[in-house]
Amino acid sequence: KIELGVLMEQFVLRLMRLGPQLLPIKKMDNLKTSSLQTNQSLDSYVRTFQKPLFNQQIDILFEVSHWFKSDARSLMELFLNFDTNISQENEGQNHFMPGNHWKICEQLCDSICGIAEQCGEEIVEQIKESQVTNDGPLTPTGALENTSFFPASKKEKDNDLDERTKKIEKVAVRLAARQLQKASFTAICHISQSIAVVAAMSAGIEEETIVTQKYNVNASDALGLSNKVHAAEIAPRLRLDDKNEKILSYWETEIATERREGISKLRNAESMRKIRPGIETAFSATTLSSDRSKTDVILRTALNIAKTKNLKSAVAYLVTEKYMSPSPRDVAAFLRIHHNQFNAASLGVFLGEGGLSDAEVEYWNLIRFNYVRAISFVGLTVEEGLRHFLTNCGFKLPGEAQQIDRVITTFSQCYWEDNAGDYYRCPFEDQDTIFLLSFAIIMLNTDLHKVSRHTKSRVGRPPRRMTKSEFLNNLRGVAKNGELDKEYISSIYDSVEASPIELFEEPLSLEAEVTKLSAVLDESECDLGENLKFLIKNAKKSQELLRGLSAHDFRFYTIEDYAEYTSLTTKDALSDLSSGALTSTWCAFHNLIKTTIKNAQLDPEALVLSLSLLSSCLCSALCLEMKKEFNSFLYLLARVKTFAEKSTMAESIETQDWFSDLQSALESNNKVSGLEQILELVHELEECLQKDSMARKQITRITRRIQDGQFLLEDPTRFFVRDGEMMKRSNRIGRATKYIFFLFSDILLYAKPVSPSSEKCSIHEVLSLHLMTIVDWYPNSKLNNNKNFTIHHPRKSFVVLCKTEKERKSWVSAIRIQINESRRRAFSIATRQTTRG
Repeated sequence: KIELGVLMEQFVLRLMRLGPQLLPIKKMDNLKTSSLQTNQSLDSYVRTFQKPLFNQQIDILFEVSHWFKSDARSLMELFLNFDTNISQENEGQNHFMPGNHWKICEQLCDSICGIAEQCGEEIVEQIKESQVTNDGPLTPTGALENTSFFPASKKEKDNDLDERTKKIEKVAVRLAARQLQKASFTAICHISQSIAVVAAMSAGIEEETIVTQKYNVNASDALGLSNKVHAAEIAPRLRLDDKNEKILSYWETEIATERREGISKLRNAESMRKIRPGIETAFSATTLSSDRSKTDVILRTALNIAKTKNLKSAVAYLVTEKYMSPSPRDVAAFLRIHHNQFNAASLGVFLGEGGLSDAEVEYWNLIRFNYVRAISFVGLTVEEGLRHFLTNCGFKLPGEAQQIDRVITTFSQCYWEDNAGDYYRCPFEDQDTIFLLSFAIIMLNTDLHKVSRHTKSRVGRPPRRMTKSEFLNNLRGVAKNGELDKEYISSIYDSVEASPIELFEEPLSLEAEVTKLSAVLDESECDLGENLKFLIKNAKKSQELLRGLSAHDFRFYTIEDYAEYTSLTTKDALSDLSSGALTSTWCAFHNLIKTTIKNAQLDPEALVLSLSLLSSCLCSALCLEMKKEFNSFLYLLARVKTFAEKSTMAESIETQDWFSDLQSALESNNKVSGLEQILELVHELEECLQKDSMARKQITRITRRIQDGQFLLEDPTRFFVRDGEMMKRSNRIGRATKYIFFLFSDILLYAKPVSPSSEKCSIHEVLSLHLMTIVDWYPNSKLNNNKNFTIHHPRKSFVVLCKTEKERKSWVSAIRIQINESRRRAFSIATRQTTRG
């Protein structure tokens, strides 16, 4: 349980909180010397310009998606153990860790939804920029076909090269954003589907059948009732060679079987454990949300007390509120978990406390020991261990001599336990020698670096520094049996002189951590030695947290444990857990869908991705009878439906039949009918949006051909019908001129080529269709009736000359259809507005 908590908190969530890692890190100047082949895939080429952390985020999202794809148990038990207060000691006190303050499930959903939102914003910004420049959105295929990306001549002008590199950079960012967005949506959809599956199981057999069939999940597999390991699922992901296949086979037949049997026995043993009579259960089905809120308030209050008063008062408050026990082990673990939220100096003073009576002295010694014992000093010299202890362990060494004495005594004890017998790094006979040497190192560090170099002595000279020989003399007689190794002591002096020991190092900001991690993972940025030092230092904090918590007996609770401890049926237990999971995550889901709808006009592809998330959220809320959440997602569905049908919100949503039917299904508890209607409606919207996405891509391609044609993309209901060259004869001068006509769903546009060799067209006129009439019959005219037709519009009227009769008929038919549809829409909008007024 602790390993899982530390893994999620220190690695998965930490990486997700960095936000999308999209921008290239290599200088684009490298392109001047790199060779670009016209047959090279742009997708593979631009990968060399992405941040290394981008690939790590993709890997994490893939794994998260794999965890929850068909295993709802994983999500429910993750929520149960890390987002609720089920952890409880036998005395009836809430075990502070891992408890609901971690909220791993909630934070995981928040961070993934945040990445999807930010990727969507990046894509939309690029689309807006491309519309302003009239270049259109860049795509890998279009970029490769564009000769400006891969000029045939090796002698390129600098401005052409700069333009080319800028375009490649945009393509790299755009591809990365889309890939990360899809991976985020896939992961978050599998999480929401797990909640929906469990919610449907708690509702009944029919609801379970509908939802599990929709998401292709077997009911027993969804809750992990089948513990079989499928080699067919593992092998493709590992890309096994012959040697690894043998390893996997051995694992399947020997190790995995033995481990499964052990886990099965452990679970059976755990399920036999009963809560002692008189002890309150971890939490009840009706108080889950309120208990989580109460625990949050207690923790926030304690942290505020630590800021305004002192850390000692904050710990006393937590013990009084039974947030944790007063045992030194629990207090030390609490300090280690939350040390980033405390003032480093306050934590140092707390660790330096001594007490008055012998019992108090022993109590504070145990707190210090439990805190420091979580730190590993194995393989470090005294100077290296002390440097790490004073710099990276969350506290600042106090200023009072007695407090320093207590802290360094504990350090000496732990260092001696880790390195006794290693005469290369710890050439001492007892821990007292380590204590005296540590004090001497602190004094040396102060003498060499803490006194300002600009401070003048009384005679006007800079203050004198301790020399190496003086440092060696000060340590004579320290060891009980002989003198200290001079080379060992000399190396300590040289190290401190070259690099001062910083008494507590502030943690890196989020931006600095991103920059440093990216540089470490990019081998070209710095040498291997520095990279390894940073990575080891980075992992050491997590290792120390794991060591500090490993002394506790943290039980991993299963769904069966929860049902037994709360005296609930399995059905009620599933309902309680899925309800709690949806309560803690629905806001993140709602915000992501809402943002996607807002940007749907420019990025309809993301809206298609969000429909699966919206569907599972509606199913969950309906099965769990959560009215507020259900109505919130229902209004989002109405907005998606309005966008997909290219209608307006002029008519009240509540008056629409489908909307009132779904609300009635919730109120009348007709869940089966409601689920069927939701899934059918979402399926229809998916098909509609996919077709609309193709239409939007088509109108975008046409827009690139038209100079200053960005306005064509402003109306999301507009779509392209057809285009072609025809002659236009005006009534005023009677001269025929060739134009390219573009017919859209609401306008007719005709334009001329900018130049004979250019594909771009300059707009001549734009006419609204709902004010237009077409005449293609001339009984008393000398015109050639078989090939001509006349357009009448309030702004102008003219004759159009086609090449053939067939072309005339097709154009007239297409224009008339769009005229009728345009008038119908205009009339409908006017009627609704009048009725509404």
